[in-house]
Amino acid sequence: MCKLPLITVVVTTYKQEKYIGRTIESVLSQGIDDLEILVLDDCSPDATEQVVSRYLGDKRVRYVRHPENLGDKGNNALALKKGRGKYMVWLHGDDYLLPGHLKSYLNVMEEHPECALIYSPCYWVDENERVLKLARHPGHLGFDYCGGRNEVAELLAWDSYITPSSVMFRQSDLDQVETLDPDIRASDWDLFIRLAIHNPRSEEHTSELQSH
Repeated sequence: MCKLPLITVVVTTYKQEKYIGRTIESVLSQGIDDLEILVLDDCSPDATEQVVSRYLGDKRVRYVRHPENLGDKGNNALALKKGRGKYMVWLHGDDYLLPGHLKSYLNVMEEHPECALIYSPCYWVDENERVLKLARHPGHLGFDYCGGRNEVAELLAWDSYITPSSVMFRQSDLDQVETLDPDIRASDWDLFIRLAIHNPRSEEHTSELQSH
């Protein structure tokens, strides 16, 4: 039987040939061997497939090109059904991780098995990787916490203050709720509310930020 990875990183992409290589490299350079990267290409008409093919010599990288375009919502909904590891990270093809990001998250999740997910603020950058801003939200507390917060009430009060690409999910918790509903406009917000109802424990981590 094939050993399952500790972490599955699913990358959804469409026409992001300029950025997808940086995304993959940022995951491979996290210093974690026990992971897999699954790139879900939504039938991109550009050179995305050729760019990703450069990384397929690494056994941690897999590539799936959809035969027809599913649209952003369809591809994202599919992504959250593809996790095979204990933990799942969901990126887009123009996101990338800062050094040490996954190790930092992994340490916290292993120390707190009661938490369904961990998230943080993130940086917004331009195509030259110049930082435009730190994307904080009024719903962020501004300090690390683990549980002790009514995430359902806060998510309903503030709107979604959790950026999907900043999250590491515990796959066992994600499996207990229906994943993204492509018929709902704010489907990621809906997902986080349902996860909070299922398991109110989450962790906000402020010291390791994700860039995208």
